[in-house]
Amino acid sequence: MSGISSVSLDSRNCEAHSLFIPLRGAERDGHAFCESALENGAICFFVDEQCIEKGIEDSRWACTQSGLSIDAWIKALCKKYHAMCICVKNTLIALQACARFYLNKFPRIFKIAVTGSSGKTTTKELLSCIIGEQEPVIFSEGNLNSETGLPLSVFKITDKHKVAIFEMGMNRKNEIAELASVFKPNIAVITNIGTAHIGMLGSQEQIALEKKQIFSQFDSNDIGFIPKDNWANFLSKDIVGTVIAVDIEAKIKDSFLELEDNGENGYSFVYKNEKVSFPLAGKHNLFNAALAVTVAEHLNIKAHKIKSGLEKVNAGFGRSQVVHGAVDYLFDAYNANPQSMEAAIQFLIDLKRNVKKIAIIGSMLELGEFAFTAHKKIIEMILHSNIDFIFLYGNEIVSTYKKLEHRTSNIFYYDETETNLLKKNMTDILENQKRDGNKCFVLLKGSRGLKLEQFISVLESVK
Repeated sequence: MSGISSVSLDSRNCEAHSLFIPLRGAERDGHAFCESALENGAICFFVDEQCIEKGIEDSRWACTQSGLSIDAWIKALCKKYHAMCICVKNTLIALQACARFYLNKFPRIFKIAVTGSSGKTTTKELLSCIIGEQEPVIFSEGNLNSETGLPLSVFKITDKHKVAIFEMGMNRKNEIAELASVFKPNIAVITNIGTAHIGMLGSQEQIALEKKQIFSQFDSNDIGFIPKDNWANFLSKDIVGTVIAVDIEAKIKDSFLELEDNGENGYSFVYKNEKVSFPLAGKHNLFNAALAVTVAEHLNIKAHKIKSGLEKVNAGFGRSQVVHGAVDYLFDAYNANPQSMEAAIQFLIDLKRNVKKIAIIGSMLELGEFAFTAHKKIIEMILHSNIDFIFLYGNEIVSTYKKLEHRTSNIFYYDETETNLLKKNMTDILENQKRDGNKCFVLLKGSRGLKLEQFISVLESVK
């Protein structure tokens, strides 16, 4: 049997000599697609003990219609496709163990991990662009930062890479600790401690404790970077290695000289005699840049390389994307939590352009019992702002607005059954502003589940 060429969790993505690892989900059991993976070229597949003992309740699991036992069916698959099956206790744990084993094949690679309630993807991208100017870098694509995404990213490391920069996200308790046990970073960065996922963990203290697990695999030579804020002492306590608390405001003041805010076009400043045009808008992205530069300086990245990296960074899908047209807009709706929502709204408030300011604000999800308080704070922020027209969209934020006594004529609200009505009313306002000779700038901000990109076609229909 030839060696494994790739690892896949989706049978449709399997290719010649790949390893297929089926996972059990809430709605679908990956074991039902083992034969499909083999048909697409997989040469090995895992099954878990539960599959062997009980099978699975899925009509796509051909064994249920074959008259064969599970054991006999698996043997038949292996014979038919000249493949190998390995039984494991838990396929997710086996995936992570495989990634850990694979990563150990590269003992010289320098590993950087990034987590935080917000800004972690942007900070990872910044570090990748900056360090990549000087060293061969591999980084996790998009937001492949989960219990499955990070291990899959590990398998893309090769001998040519000297630095790996991976993001660590969190959708459940202990997930950061699991990811750290796979990746074992030499440097770990926490961008901030906010309230994303507070509905799941219950408090900011529990969020901080979870994020702190990124340091759990440290030895005495490893270094953590965190903002110097109210959580710095907690995050630094009882950590093996060194944790450096960065005064972000002071870093910006001391290192980003002659700083100019260019609105939606980002910032310009002088860094160590290098004139920099930083393309990401919003003070929160300037904070991310300052943290990334601090890490880069620790790694002795040269000033002109830092400049090049800062200028090269691109906003990913739904992350501070600025688009110019008949209607200019900022699409920042890959995700949303109270901190990132406030930052985006503040950017629109501070925008110094002769435009009509319009905000499409979607609900923030996964806040649990904190949803009302968080949405109320956002609504109060926009009630007292200079934003000309505000569209609230989504069940959570609309239900909160309806409970408030204060109303204004420039706020319109729509639950998730009224999408088409929102589009129509937005079109009317944009067309009216165009007829009056006004240029508009629109902010789209909300959680990913609201799919705010569906409103971009409305903005781009104005000619």
